[in-house]
Amino acid sequence: MLQAKAIAQEQAGLPPLPDLDNLTAAQLKEMAKEQGISLNMTKEDSIALLDKLEPSKDHAGLMGQELAAAKAKHGIGVLKNKQQLVEALQKKAGQQMAQQVQQQAQQAAAKKAQVS
Repeated sequence: MLQAKAIAQEQAGLPPLPDLDNLTAAQLKEMAKEQGISLNMTKEDSIALLDKLEPSKDHAGLMGQELAAAKAKHGIGVLKNKQQLVEALQKKAGQQMAQQVQQQAQQAAAKKAQVS
């Protein structure tokens, strides 16, 4: 799986991702800032984390004080944790890869149309 990801990144012209799990939270925060990824938890982030912590409970409808109470119950802070930063960086890298591959396909199609 990792080898396939590295090959896809190489073909897309992207630099390989470091092993994000081995980086410190401070390093991940810096990378996130450089990529324009917010360090703050959104409501969506909070609900996703609550769903992981309590999979049998539906958190989608939580708002305001109910959401704040659920976050407090589980010690969920304002900032993303290390795992959330890793996931956000991986998602961003995947999006960048997809955009580059799409651009390459469009360029190849344009060249083919010019030759025809």
